[in-house]
Amino acid sequence: MKSDIILNSSYQNLSDNYLVRCAPPMDKRAQHYPFGEELMGKLIQFVTAHEAGHAFGIKDADFGEFAYPFEMMRDEKWLEDMGGHTPSIMSYAKHNYIVQPEDRISPDLLIQKVGPTDHYQIKWGGYKIFMENETSNLENLILAQDATPYYRYHNQYPQTIGPGNTNEVVESNDPIKSTQLGLKNIKRVLELLPKINESQKDYVLLDRLHKKTLQLWYHQMSQVASLIGGYTIQYKSGSQSGPVYTPIPREVQLEALDFLLSHVFEVPDWLKHPPLF
Repeated sequence: MKSDIILNSSYQNLSDNYLVRCAPPMDKRAQHYPFGEELMGKLIQFVTAHEAGHAFGIKDADFGEFAYPFEMMRDEKWLEDMGGHTPSIMSYAKHNYIVQPEDRISPDLLIQKVGPTDHYQIKWGGYKIFMENETSNLENLILAQDATPYYRYHNQYPQTIGPGNTNEVVESNDPIKSTQLGLKNIKRVLELLPKINESQKDYVLLDRLHKKTLQLWYHQMSQVASLIGGYTIQYKSGSQSGPVYTPIPREVQLEALDFLLSHVFEVPDWLKHPPLF
């Protein structure tokens, strides 16, 4: 197998995505623009790993992101053991904005990395299976998704029919709590943008980063909205019982509606009137 990796993401795009999602409150390296070589090297490594996933035959998709426990997304040891905050480098979750400054998580753990589901996908596509055992071996790989929900694959990508199918957001098994913490970091980022722009001769960078931050807010609100009328998905083999589609519990949908009424229909002052100038 041979594959060429062509990187078409600009340094600017890599920097902007990291900066507005989580970086300045938790990573002082990101409070100075442009970024230094060490941080840019980590971000280039991140996007290169994603493209290498395509070389192994893995598609862009949402891989079991609704399965990671919310309470562990801020646990440094758990993040180290799991290889980061997403099951797969192939999702568009990007960087970890759930972590808070008081968690004192290593900045390197904020960047999306190769996860356990990537290894699972490569095993499915490249594992040598002898013909006489092919069916049973493949069946065992499918059944592993019962006990390990972050192995599950959603081929409806990029539809937003439920919390496991939303893009540009960090997924956990509690999207509302994840978004609440994400909003805290968005507020912190907006407060830091003037400092980041100090070395610039105009407001072009400030305007661009502000728009990027608002885009992230939109994606976070869309994730919560996906709970309303949404459902989870687990594709099954013929031998597996139970539903493929499971509606989001009614009480969670009502909680999501209350959240949107408070944070979208009544936009907070810090978002309407950010301290940018």
